[in-house]
Amino acid sequence: MKQNKTLAIVIGTVAIAWLALFFSSKGFLVWSDKPDGDKKLGMMKCQYFTGTGFVEKQYLFSEEGFLGRQACPRTVDLK
Repeated sequence: MKQNKTLAIVIGTVAIAWLALFFSSKGFLVWSDKPDGDKKLGMMKCQYFTGTGFVEKQYLFSEEGFLGRQACPRTVDLK
């Protein structure tokens, strides 16, 4: 009986989180790929989950973060 209640709470929480993501027009980072090797400058690929699918964005990568970004943003606004 306790397992059913726990499962219902988990499913409800996931459903609410998915609906919030779906209607917010935001994406959350699920995967990123920096340039290969010892390159200090290049394009970085970031994949985001939007509630309806996945969106890929590319950012300029700079190891020092002066010209570009060092890492993908955790969230992105899709408006």
